[in-house]
Amino acid sequence: SLLVMLSTSLPSLVLADNLGDTNSFFADITYDAFGRNQITASLRHISVHAYFYIEDEVWNNFSTIEREQYLTFAKELATEFDNRIYPLETSFFGSEPNPGVDNDPRVTIVLSNLRSSIGGYFNTGNEYRQTDSAYSNQREMFFLNAYISSHRRLSAFLAHEFQHMISFNQKEIIRHTPEDVWLNELRSEYAVTLLGYNEPYQGSTLERRTFVFSASRSDSLTEWKNESPDYAQVTLFGEFLAEKYGPQIIAGTLKNSSSGMASLDDALASFGLTIRHEDVFANWLYEIYLNDTLKIPPTRVVTGLGDTAPVSIEDQVIDWQGRWYILSDFAYGNNANLVIDFSSPSLLSFRVPYIIFYKDDRAELKNFYPSNANKTIFISDIMANIDRIVIMPFKKDKLSGFSSNEIGTAFSMLISRTSADAVQPPTLESLNLHEGDFIRAEGDQDVYIINSFGYKRIVLNSSICLLYRHLGDRGCFSAVKIVSPDVRDSFKTSNFYTNGETNNGVIYELQLIDNDHGRLVKIANNFAEFEK
Repeated sequence: SLLVMLSTSLPSLVLADNLGDTNSFFADITYDAFGRNQITASLRHISVHAYFYIEDEVWNNFSTIEREQYLTFAKELATEFDNRIYPLETSFFGSEPNPGVDNDPRVTIVLSNLRSSIGGYFNTGNEYRQTDSAYSNQREMFFLNAYISSHRRLSAFLAHEFQHMISFNQKEIIRHTPEDVWLNELRSEYAVTLLGYNEPYQGSTLERRTFVFSASRSDSLTEWKNESPDYAQVTLFGEFLAEKYGPQIIAGTLKNSSSGMASLDDALASFGLTIRHEDVFANWLYEIYLNDTLKIPPTRVVTGLGDTAPVSIEDQVIDWQGRWYILSDFAYGNNANLVIDFSSPSLLSFRVPYIIFYKDDRAELKNFYPSNANKTIFISDIMANIDRIVIMPFKKDKLSGFSSNEIGTAFSMLISRTSADAVQPPTLESLNLHEGDFIRAEGDQDVYIINSFGYKRIVLNSSICLLYRHLGDRGCFSAVKIVSPDVRDSFKTSNFYTNGETNNGVIYELQLIDNDHGRLVKIANNFAEFEK
């Protein structure tokens, strides 16, 4: 667990601990077994990288033999920290504050009586002088549960909490960047895998997280209530990131000055990957559903959809929260095509990945980007070729600064069947338009550029317009043709762009922030890469 205290200065003092010293430590009432805010503990062992304190009340309750056994246990933990946890984590993530606020290269580890559900905690307030944080212990330290008797499990908690200390140094101190809790906890959960404590799987932290995840798959990745489902989400997402894109991506989130999803983007880009957080999350939803181990129960299953009985689905989601709606066992009928009308007060907030499972056992992931101009997914020949469809809408607005109580956004899907074919794009000649024309609908301020394939791309400002200088000297906004709303809507909106002036093949995605603002993000170096 992680407690965060914000401050502006990190002055140093000098502390020197000697074996047998007894110190009073401020504790956190949330995690302490008795709700205490202060305990006393004595220094029982000094290792290369740490002081190991044992709470006096815990120690005094042991018999002489139990004290000898526990001291041996603590020394084994110290050896594990010195020989494996410290070198592996600092090599992978970076250094902790060293020598830190206490001007001592050793960290302090206090084995204390914590609540049975708590393995340990790190409080950033201890990293400051008491002039900045009144209840600071003024040292690099964290608490561990003294009554966890499994060496493997307590080592896992030690690795977890040590990563929090490293994150504080890498983000807060070095880069002056506050980190989102979910991403900080993701790294700490991955530290357990990094150290090998999730092998064997049976009895591991990963096994426990997977069990919780299977029962709470729709918990948001980023909202943080500090509950078991939160840890389960970030644990499995971290495992996915490491397996799909490489463990270095997780470490890379500590090497930039961004927070949350933007930090993930920076990490991906730093290793030459063009994929971005939104695509990663869509792939994550896809992989979760396909994973036989997780056996994700769907959000809702719609069966027997026929010609004359549309189905309405209404729901509400917060950012980065998974949903899986299954359409299967279509009823026999004359209407062979499927229509999904997506609606929301905030259409641009959503992306709708969906999986088509064909009868020949193929699975295809597609993506739909709802907008005011395009709210409909059209899937043809559902009776002849398709076994089932899984729809996975998610909200993607917020990138950082997540709280414990995020606000949801409503959406609905009206699912029906039709005999009509998909609406074909009009020919430019029939509309008295030409390739590369700029159009604007009557009563609408949005300007689009159109092509002969039936697509339009929004032109938010002149910088985007400059990408089309190869089309001639018609200018941009000065040569806009006014059309009817029906003509505008007959062109399908595309959010993908290339630079026709350089013709370098690089493909960009326009990510809309709102109706008037957006950003171009490079997503592929060429078309072949884009198709993947």
